[in-house]
Amino acid sequence: MRSIANENDPKKTVLFPGIKPKEHRKVLAALNRKITQAIDVVRLYRNWPMCFLYYLQLLRYPEVTYVLRNGIKFTAGTKDLTPIATINEVWLHQVYAHLKGDIERGHTVVDIGAYIGSFSVFAATRAEEVKVYCYEPSAESFHFLLKNMELNNLKNVKAFQLAVSGERGKVRLYINEKHSSMHSTVRTKDSVKTTDHCVEVNSVTLDDILDQNEIDECNWLKMDCEGAEYEILLGTSERTLSRIRNISLEYHRVANCHINNLEGFLQDMGFNVERAKKARYLYARRIHKSSGHFYK
Repeated sequence: MRSIANENDPKKTVLFPGIKPKEHRKVLAALNRKITQAIDVVRLYRNWPMCFLYYLQLLRYPEVTYVLRNGIKFTAGTKDLTPIATINEVWLHQVYAHLKGDIERGHTVVDIGAYIGSFSVFAATRAEEVKVYCYEPSAESFHFLLKNMELNNLKNVKAFQLAVSGERGKVRLYINEKHSSMHSTVRTKDSVKTTDHCVEVNSVTLDDILDQNEIDECNWLKMDCEGAEYEILLGTSERTLSRIRNISLEYHRVANCHINNLEGFLQDMGFNVERAKKARYLYARRIHKSSGHFYK
């Protein structure tokens, strides 16, 4: 990197002309993040050049298929950068798998806010005889969700084009035109300025999911539902929550809702709760009443 001598002090050099010296550290940190992200992309994707074209918005196709180095494939639209970001979150950073346990043989997983299937595919291929039930209300996202299940030849996933909320029936799904993974049945503080219109969709509750699919034990509940996590969990019966062993969710900023209240509620329901330090993720593990150990 070329440096320029400092006119006031010739012994010192200026790495970034035109930028105040105090800002150099921030610029270097940002540059380091970009380099790390580029290396991560090469590590994760077999067809990584396609990813860079995608980041640079040079792709002219309506959809593209990404191939991970382990052979897993994802087809997604190219109108925004969200699909590849969610794939990276799940497969590279594993943001939903920070609990000490893991998805094991015979486990049952529920994915609320499945989007294009990034986590559903992850869960379905984690171990043998795993059953995954995934819910996604957006017609466009559901199209890619089904496509990715077929692309990876997954027979152990049941997909439902349904929203999940605090009540069963019709709900409004607010469509975010800038970020295809941020459609929501709740107006979050992050989505108010970017959500343009809404459509009416069918919704079920978490009680419905476990009862209708005859799930006696849900080993993993993953939630990324853009603010609906509060009404879903707070509106779920104790009978249903007692059948859930582990919860991994991303929480959002919603008016009149605070993550501390949700955390306290889950603790009252018998969960040990942790929060990620640098991101808005919450992890809850049910504690066995008699042994005091965590469920798997």
